Amino acid sequence: MTRHWRKFDNLLLDTLKIEFNCDHDMALAKLVDMTQAQLSQYRNGRYNLTPSFILSIHEATGWPTTRIRDLHNKQLIINSTTKRAKNENVQ
Repeated sequence: MTRHWRKFDNLLLDTLKIEFNCDHDMALAKLVDMTQAQLSQYRNGRYNLTPSFILSIHEATGWPTTRIRDLHNKQLIINSTTKRAKNENVQ
């Protein structure tokens, strides 16, 4: 079985990438002043949205913190809906 690397979708990070013309996560990590590894951990759901991460995004972009939290919360809803649908298909 061949495993293919797949970058997980993340509404907050993907919106940032589009609006600030970042071609890849490394450029986005530089924009929000964190390492690419830290950003990857957030993208993959291993890190939660913390106040310091919200502040980093706010300072780098000027986005209101409410916009940052709203995008994150929408992603949580998407994730829970997707997880629920997968569980219903298994049963």
